[in-house]
Amino acid sequence: MVGNAAYSSSPLVNPTNDARAMSELLKRAGFQVDLHTDTSRTDLVQAIARFGQAVRDPKVRFAVFYYAGHGFQQDWRNYLV
Repeated sequence: MVGNAAYSSSPLVNPTNDARAMSELLKRAGFQVDLHTDTSRTDLVQAIARFGQAVRDPKVRFAVFYYAGHGFQQDWRNYLV
């Protein structure tokens, strides 16, 4: 779970709250949740790497990557910023 809202040029209101709400919902559903809010690029890359390692475990049957914050789309492809 990632919720980034504290952008210097264009802060957002909801992403942190959305990520926390989704985190609680998925915890109640039995998921192990790793929540990150207002991460730096370095922290985000490390969190994504840990997620990638975790989903390689053959015991993992379902995985969710949730991101709330700024992103963009170009040529019908979505990117995290």
